Amino acid sequence: MKTRLHCLLAVALGLAWCLVAASVHAGVPPYDVAQVQEEPVVLSPYLEVLEDASRTLQVHDVVAPGRQGQFAPPQSRGTAVGFGFQSSAIWLKLELANSGTVSAERIFEIAYASLVKVDIYQVVDGTVVSGDFMGTARPMQHRLLPNRHFTSPIQIAPGGTTTVYVRAESHHPLIIPAKLWTPSAFIDYERSDYAVQAGYFGIAFGMFTFNFLLLLALRDRIYLLYLVWMGCLLMTIAVGTGLAKQYLWPDSVVWASYSNAFADNWTVAALIVFVRQMLDTSRFLPWPDRTLKLLAWFYLLVPFGFYLNFHAFAPPILVLTTCCALLVLGISVRIAVQGERAAIIFLLAFSTLIVSSIVGALWGLDLLPTNFLTVYGFQIGSAIEMILLALALADRFNESRRAVVRAQSLALEAEKGRVEAFRQSERVLEVRVQERTAALSESLEKLTLMQRELVQSEKMASLGSLVAGVAHELNTPIGNALTVASSLRDSAQALAGELNNPAIRKSTLLQFTQNVIPMSELIESACNQAATLVNSFKRVAVDQTSEQRRKFDLADLVQDICASLAPSFRRSAFDLRVELTSGMTCDGYPGPLGQVIANLVQNAAIHAFDPGQVGSIVVRGTESGNEVQVSVEDDGKGIAPEVLVKIFDPFFTTRLGEGGSGLGLAIAMNIVKGVLGGTLSVQSVLGNGTTFTMRFPKVTPMVHQAGQSAADLNDFHRVTGPADLSRAG
Repeated sequence: MKTRLHCLLAVALGLAWCLVAASVHAGVPPYDVAQVQEEPVVLSPYLEVLEDASRTLQVHDVVAPGRQGQFAPPQSRGTAVGFGFQSSAIWLKLELANSGTVSAERIFEIAYASLVKVDIYQVVDGTVVSGDFMGTARPMQHRLLPNRHFTSPIQIAPGGTTTVYVRAESHHPLIIPAKLWTPSAFIDYERSDYAVQAGYFGIAFGMFTFNFLLLLALRDRIYLLYLVWMGCLLMTIAVGTGLAKQYLWPDSVVWASYSNAFADNWTVAALIVFVRQMLDTSRFLPWPDRTLKLLAWFYLLVPFGFYLNFHAFAPPILVLTTCCALLVLGISVRIAVQGERAAIIFLLAFSTLIVSSIVGALWGLDLLPTNFLTVYGFQIGSAIEMILLALALADRFNESRRAVVRAQSLALEAEKGRVEAFRQSERVLEVRVQERTAALSESLEKLTLMQRELVQSEKMASLGSLVAGVAHELNTPIGNALTVASSLRDSAQALAGELNNPAIRKSTLLQFTQNVIPMSELIESACNQAATLVNSFKRVAVDQTSEQRRKFDLADLVQDICASLAPSFRRSAFDLRVELTSGMTCDGYPGPLGQVIANLVQNAAIHAFDPGQVGSIVVRGTESGNEVQVSVEDDGKGIAPEVLVKIFDPFFTTRLGEGGSGLGLAIAMNIVKGVLGGTLSVQSVLGNGTTFTMRFPKVTPMVHQAGQSAADLNDFHRVTGPADLSRAG
């Protein structure tokens, strides 16, 4: 925006150039550099100007005697000479003399960073002794003195004279604020100048960071728009002050020359968008709001046109920007009159920026003296505007928060009324809840008792089936023993009768002896068979009824279980095999483990095979480290997928009404997980058999107290994973 005000100044100066007739050139005497002290010397009164419309003149052309008469004093002799938007190149001539007795070194400065090309030549007696080539279209490394402005050292011999020629070109208004410094004064000025710039941008960056944190915390869109506008404004100031060229893109040529156009116009676009959101113009002033919206899009896109013809776009855009500023000012006044706090604060902030711009323009016209306020007035005004807009955002947030508090108060009063009504309802409901709770507690106790009875019944039923099978199996050896014993008794009675006969024969004794030995062997074999069966059953029965923790051999336990179950499968067409090796010692609860194995084997015997179907049931066991795996496999008909997903659910059975309770696999799952500390899973493919797999540690975790029934569970947990629900009977 500062550049735009300079542009206005340049246009005015250009008109003056055209309206005022050229005076007769009488020559300008050389300036004595010995007079330069701590304060810089404004060189505008000592400059002579030559316009190069073709932009083809070189320094040797300008130095030629025939060109010297074409130089004339500029029309403006303020703190700067201005030529407006100028497509021509401008040559400036400055005569310097040194009346001192020592060589004089001075710093020549042009304090306007938007010039595209600046060539400074030092000529002594018609000979070019030095040249310094600067400008936004040239890299920073070409400058003899690195500075945000265009500075060049001048050396004048004692008692001698020198002529400084300056060639300048610019896309922007061509303004030449030339000064002459002593080196020490310039170093002090440069140090303080950069300190002021660092302080300004440091404060601006701090405000940017603060509002960025507010954006992250509040997630309000207006803070984002404010940050975008602030970023564009800071970029405009950085470009206009030459800091962007010096530090951001020192080697850029094209972008450095056109960045001012982008920064200026995008700053206006961001300000318009921020104003629309800040003042809520769509609600208060719908028609001007539409105009602002179109202007925002225009300023966002118009910088690309500057690439085509900068001088054609710049003057009308400058006029449009002035009108746009007046429109924004009028809108803020209109809304502020309605009492909107945000509009009042914005009006103060925007007015501050306009006042600082006017101060800069008056200083450029040499109507105000050069001092800290006039040099840095625009930056001071922009800083005040940023602070005031930040305060406006804070006030907007506080106002929104107060509105929320008021709404919360009203909601709280309404809530109190509802709470009182709820309390009345609660008193009625409390009595009903107590009655219902008592009824539910009683029902729960009954349900728990029924569950325990069902589990115990299932366990006893399993043990009862073992008893029936063992009893049936004992009939054969015991019957054989009784038959042989009866025959042996008859033989003994016959022998006793023969012993009463004094003429007993030796053949009779030999025959008796021959009969007794085989009979005794038969009786012994039958009794041993019965004893083995009884011992196996006894161990199984004791384990399942006592459930004491002890060390046991897994293979022996499985052999006992299968030996006890074998009589039940005597008439079946399938085989029951055990494939375990001795030596797998476990420390746990053999009773619950035996019950699980018995349930899985019986489940396979009942459900895996159709009547008369030939097959096999195999119990396998392996160990891996501290873990044991026991599987019960069959090659029967398998389980349907829709049944498999429900197999471990309590009370689920595919043989409802045929003797199945639906608790066998549910109890097995709870025993494996709750007592043995392991897992139970199932895999089955329809038509290709089923495999139940148990995995549990060799040393059972201490989660099951001695004397507590593993099947005495208060509820059945539904277990996810593959399972044979058709086998839940």
